[in-house]
Order: sequence, then structure tokens, then C-alpha cells
Amino acid sequence: MTYVIITTIILALTEITILPFVGRYTDKEQ
Repeated sequence: MTYVIITTIILALTEITILPFVGRYTDKEQ
């Protein structure tokens, strides 16, 4: 069960760090 919690935290952190860059990239494209 610990692995599930760790993976969830890692996924949440990566989403938080990647989403801003993706948003900026799409804004530049438009």
C-alpha cells in the first residue's frame, strides 16, 4: 500500500510541475 501512496504523491507533484509549462507552451502556440 505504501507504493500506491508514493506513486500518487509523485504523480501529483509531476502534474503540478509539468502543467504550468504545458500551459505556457500552448499560450505561445496560440
